[in-house]
Amino acid sequence: MMFTIEEFSQWLGLTQFEILIQTICLLVFTGLLTYHIDFMNGDVTSNIWWIFAPLFAANVINAYFCVIVFIRTCLERTFKSAIFRALWSSTVIGILMLFEYMLCQKLIGGNSLDTSEVVSPILLLLQLLAVRACQIQ
Repeated sequence: MMFTIEEFSQWLGLTQFEILIQTICLLVFTGLLTYHIDFMNGDVTSNIWWIFAPLFAANVINAYFCVIVFIRTCLERTFKSAIFRALWSSTVIGILMLFEYMLCQKLIGGNSLDTSEVVSPILLLLQLLAVRACQIQ
């Protein structure tokens, strides 16, 4: 059984627009990564920030969108839902940005982080999604 886009949106706490932005930027990231691995003989460390740029751009666009939604919901006098949505969205965006930054640093070799330390933000995000899924149903 597949989730509908409405169920997926409710479960993630993201709007359909945010999911679309993340999907498009992930597709562009995958294309850039494939291109650089294929034509640069596997050496992606020189252009790693350019390869990850679409993912960072998606997070910035989603953060901007979340600020607009927060302001509009505050103008409608629904402060509780505005604060809850802003906290959830900023947490998700912050965790994704932290993971992407740590992964870039790991691939460049700029620090001595273990793989488990790099992946730990994603594990935290999965735990938060599990708690949110339990609250919804």
